[in-house]
Amino acid sequence: MKTDCERSWELDALREGRLAEKDADAFERHLRGCAICTHEKAFAEKARELAKLVPAKHPPELQLRRIRARVLRAAELGVPATRREMAPWAIAIAAVAAAVALGISVRRSSSKPATMAASASPASIEPSSATIAEPLTGSVQASGGAKWRQTRIGNIERVTLEDGALRIHVRHQSLGERFFVDTPDGVIEVRGTTFEVETFEGHTTRVAVDEGFVSWRMTGASEVLLHAGDSWKPHVPALVRATTPPPNAHLAPATATADDGSETYAAAVILLNDGEFSRAADALAEYLAAYPNGRDREDASYLRAVALVRAGHSDEAADAAEEHLAAYPQSFHRKEASILIARVARQHKDCDKARRALAPWLTPPADPEAEATIRSCAN
Repeated sequence: MKTDCERSWELDALREGRLAEKDADAFERHLRGCAICTHEKAFAEKARELAKLVPAKHPPELQLRRIRARVLRAAELGVPATRREMAPWAIAIAAVAAAVALGISVRRSSSKPATMAASASPASIEPSSATIAEPLTGSVQASGGAKWRQTRIGNIERVTLEDGALRIHVRHQSLGERFFVDTPDGVIEVRGTTFEVETFEGHTTRVAVDEGFVSWRMTGASEVLLHAGDSWKPHVPALVRATTPPPNAHLAPATATADDGSETYAAAVILLNDGEFSRAADALAEYLAAYPNGRDREDASYLRAVALVRAGHSDEAADAAEEHLAAYPQSFHRKEASILIARVARQHKDCDKARRALAPWLTPPADPEAEATIRSCAN
């Protein structure tokens, strides 16, 4: 029985307004006849409804990332979260995460799953051996003191890295198998490769690929594909542990925290979420002009293009996307911005420009969304 559909990725693209009108209509027709995508859509809607039950109080970002990693790991292993260590908002998040994880395991597993967990002590290099129904597909070498765990449930295998460095080799996955590496602030999906990943104090600090390719998606950011020889590091390398204060630090005068425009940016995002696309585009443009050092400039630059295209100003949106890529060539939104440019070029029958924009994602193995964008372009 078929349990997966190659077009299911379009569900998120449709919900986020990233499909062109023709592509959206085509997928709507597909959805009416595809039980798998219909089930995926219903499940995602249920998960979003559950998420709305989470209280609005926000914990500190780093604490939230650590709790998220702990909760997901507990949900995988069937271990209940420790309530006395969690604030009320964390318990609510745990309930939603556990419900979603349970739904995913029920939906994707056709038989009773076999579970295996392997945790590495500071002296460990390989996961401990145990009798399991299905062998692990990934071999792991860990740095001294690394905190990590490896599990397999059905066809889904996960390595959870809390801290330290791992070198992982994954054999090529069979049909239906999936391999993930969860870090405190993101997730890597692997199809068969050798790569390294490092984390430090709740942050991923390095992903490097020796062979094959991986998909790296940092929380709140777009997917980044890394091929053999590629490596990723955070844009702001502010994660090195400080051992001594800077010279004359005790003489530095106290100064007020400068306004980085975060409230202005947040207000613009609210307009975008409320469907006020033209106003959101104007507000994001004002933020970019007023705060040259704002911490949210990269996202604001991309979201301005999104707001413009949703407002019906496709040519302006393509210009904004090109400006975004010129300013941030390694942007987390690089693929989405390129697809936006390609779709507008396609509308103008400029297929050469569309192909140039999507070139990085059309080399084998081609990205499905990029392929779908260029497929309907006239030759």
